[in-house]
Order: sequence, then structure tokens, then C-alpha cells
Amino acid sequence: MLGERIGEFKGRITGMRVLPAQGGAARLEVCMEQQGTLLGVECREIGTYVSVTQPDGSLQGEAHGVTMTKDGESSTWVAYGTGHFVPGKPGATSWRGCAIARTSSAKLSRLNGLCMLFEHECSADGTTVTRDFEWR
Repeated sequence: MLGERIGEFKGRITGMRVLPAQGGAARLEVCMEQQGTLLGVECREIGTYVSVTQPDGSLQGEAHGVTMTKDGESSTWVAYGTGHFVPGKPGATSWRGCAIARTSSAKLSRLNGLCMLFEHECSADGTTVTRDFEWR
């Protein structure tokens, strides 16, 4: 069951690079940086994901990143998702998926053992919005 929203971040794409095709599928590496809150704590998040275009035009991705508090505490995370290009908005994508984090941070310790569901929107100009929810 979808639980409470535990995080929201806004940011931007900081870099992109084309990777070698895999089985004819286009692959793109995307780096992003976001600011926001996670579990009520102000954080900065840096992540990289690889997006693979599927035969039906949908997207499949895997991401890795780090979330850092203003106090220097951090968590690392891995996420998997599926997405699509937004109709009528060339270059914009919309993603849904799950993420798992690990941390030794006292402030972020609730993340350990928690599965998060996320919504990630990327506009054509490279701005991003991510919302994280607890999956109960």
C-alpha cells in the first residue's frame, strides 16, 4: 500500500551522455542534482541514471545516488524505474519506480529497510521534480 510522502526534491539535469547501444536500444546516462527534504530533513541529492529505450518506446532505468544532509550525514540509494516521453512536450520524461537506501545517519535511519516508491518528472529544459513515498 502506498504510504505517506516522505520526500520531495527539485533540481536540474547537470549532464548527459550517449552510451553504446545495447541490442539496438538507445542508452543515455543522465546526471542530476536536487535540493529538498527527506523525512523532514533538508537535503541535497546527487544521482546518475541510465535510461534504455524499449522497443515499444517506453523507458527503463537504473539509478544510483547519494543524499546528504546539511550536517554532512548521508545515505546512498539505488532505484529502478519505468518511464515514458511526455506527449506534446519533446524531451520531457515521466518516471515511476522504487528505490532502496542505506545509511548510518541517525536523522535518516528510518530509510534502512524501507522501500520507497517515486515519481520523477523531467521537463524539456532539464528541471526535475521528484516525490518519494513510503511503500507499506
